[in-house]
Amino acid sequence: MIDSNGYTIVDVETTGLYPGGGDRVIEIAIIRLDNTGQVLNTYSTLINPQRDIGATHIHGITAEDVKNAPMFQDVIGDVIQNLRGTALVAHNVSFDRRFLNAEFKRLNTGLPNIPCFCTLQLSKLIDRGVPSRKLYVLCDYFGIDLEKAHTAYADAKATAELFSLCVRRLGGWQNINPKHHCIKSMNSDIDFWPSIEPIGFQYNRQMASEEVKNKSSYIESLVEKLPPGANDDPIIDEYFTLLDRVLEDRIVDENEYSQMELLTNELDMSRDQAIAAHHQYMHHLMVVALDDGVITKTEETDLEAVRRLLNISETQYDNLLKKTVKQFEKGFQRNTDQIPNENVSGLTVCFTGAFNCTVNGNIATRSIAQKTASAAGMIVQKGVTKKLNILIVADPNSMSGKAKKAREYGIRVIAEPVFWQMVGVGVE
Repeated sequence: MIDSNGYTIVDVETTGLYPGGGDRVIEIAIIRLDNTGQVLNTYSTLINPQRDIGATHIHGITAEDVKNAPMFQDVIGDVIQNLRGTALVAHNVSFDRRFLNAEFKRLNTGLPNIPCFCTLQLSKLIDRGVPSRKLYVLCDYFGIDLEKAHTAYADAKATAELFSLCVRRLGGWQNINPKHHCIKSMNSDIDFWPSIEPIGFQYNRQMASEEVKNKSSYIESLVEKLPPGANDDPIIDEYFTLLDRVLEDRIVDENEYSQMELLTNELDMSRDQAIAAHHQYMHHLMVVALDDGVITKTEETDLEAVRRLLNISETQYDNLLKKTVKQFEKGFQRNTDQIPNENVSGLTVCFTGAFNCTVNGNIATRSIAQKTASAAGMIVQKGVTKKLNILIVADPNSMSGKAKKAREYGIRVIAEPVFWQMVGVGVE
């Protein structure tokens, strides 16, 4: 039996693959087992990396999800509490250990050279015919449930089950020993755990989702302040033009709220008129999405973001979508003048974040986006300066340095789906 107080299963989701290049942990899950494989404790939380969130299409985490999450420095005491005196277990454990060590070093300490077990290596040890290195493939191969791959807790839970299976096939918990470590030691010069009190706080994906769902919008506050009463003309071009600009980054901030309040007062808009305008605006976006006959996953996600911002209820949205779909089924043809395309030729543009939209069956990389922008006549720049016209963000709530600088300079920030519409490229 390994000389430890049990095993700690760890899985981390990260902004990228290279902690040495600035990538950070954005979610960590821990399952503490005793020496017989019984679960002693579980811990799971999102982490605010204070930078761009990375490939959301892989890990499913957005910048909005981690906005109110603790930073790693806040939860390091909880991580230490679970790891101290145990052996570290992970699938491709070198990856998780490397990221943990990088996060510890950011806080002027390091990860002690603790025993480590790798379920990737152990699975090869018990069955030379394993079909893949990927956790979800191995889980399917060995009959282990993994419902939500690339979510830290689900991956950690599956890893714990895979580890237990490997242990049983190696003769049981009493036979696990250092020869099963399967990886090189880290050669750490740290031989003790820092003494940091745990805070006992977990901010998981469900909590983040509930906060987003229950969050009131600036537009909701605006509508509530407008006087009641109907108006025969719910479509006001000036208001639509402002909505286009306000919503192009899929965020409504306090300054934009003030602009909208000034315009609604100037136009003497009523509450019913504003609500009708928001529904009509939503209808226009649905028409654009349906122009090729189908609303793709990317378009569905983007429409949902606008729905929340415009404070349109799920029931109202569903009814509006059904109505729009029926129009297309009856042969509706979109008037291309309804939502005029902006002339982007000559505009300087910069990009930030790992893009998530799919074009022609593949995730559109930043390189593809830059080439598409150039083909549309835009001038691509590497950095953000005060002379930049537009910054395209993969995530509207991006915490990247470029996004922070652009907002500080008052530069237009545009969400990725809006960019593809601007340059006339359909996304899937």
